[in-house]
Formats: sequence, structure tokens, C-alpha cells
Amino acid sequence: MRTKVLVMGLALAFLAARPPVALAQTQAAPPGGSWEAVRAVAPGERLEVRLKSGKTVKGTLVSVSDAGLSLARGRDTRSVSRDEARRVYRVFAKSSATPALVGAGIGAAIGAGGTAVSAKSDDAEGVPAGAVLLPLVGAGIGALVGLAVAGGRQRRVLIYEAQ
Repeated sequence: MRTKVLVMGLALAFLAARPPVALAQTQAAPPGGSWEAVRAVAPGERLEVRLKSGKTVKGTLVSVSDAGLSLARGRDTRSVSRDEARRVYRVFAKSSATPALVGAGIGAAIGAGGTAVSAKSDDAEGVPAGAVLLPLVGAGIGALVGLAVAGGRQRRVLIYEAQ
């Protein structure tokens, strides 16, 4: 009976950890924003500009005018004219908390499963003292794996598309 409950609990934990597929298919902003949306971006914001030539320019916004914009990347500054730009995206860093918490939850569930298996196999002695720590160790390892998998995640929002 305990094994069935353990298997069902692990299956539910794995299903709960899966991200919804429908979220990946939604678009953050409607395409075809005006250049005014680019002008509204404050200097210092991170942008990504897809050029009509197919190249991509990434950097921090220095200035913007009706004629174009200037991006800084390190010590270099690159000016992009409005006629060159095909699409302009604002770039936001995503939080690392969610993948870390999901990883910790999965790790804790696996550790709890290990504790349950250990308790079942050692019926005469009960649960060994070290087995009680398995959920904590599993949560820590799971959180680290979650951070490693999600490291450097970014979200791009389309703010301008040339007509």
C-alpha cells in the first residue's frame, strides 16, 4: 500500500513540475508596434534589434530619436538607423526562483521516496537516522539543478516591427 501511495505521489510531483505547453505558444505583445514605443524606452534598458540584413544587435539603450537609436555593449556604441531596424525587442531577465523551487520540490520528493524505501527495507530497526536527511539533501541538489537548467533565462517583448 505504501509503495502505491509513494508512486502516485511521485507521479503527481512530476506532473505538477511540468510547465504548461500553452504558455510557450502565446505571444508577449502584438506585432507591429510604432516607433513611439521605442522612444518611450528609458536609457539604460536592454534591447535587441534585428536588422533587415538578418544580423542582430544587442545592448543597452543610450539614446533614441526619430532617425534611429544607439546601443552600448561594453565599450562599443552602435548606432542603428530606423530604416535598418526590422524588429526591436526589450529584454528582461526572468526570475530564477521558480526553477529552483520546482527543482527543490522534485528533489525533496525523490528524497522522501528514498526514505520510504529505506524504512520499508529496514523494518526491524525503523528509519535510519541518515535517511531522514534524504529529503533535505534531495531538495538542495534539486534546487541547484533547477538553477543550472534555467540559468540566464531571458524574456523578450516585441515593441517595434517595421512595416
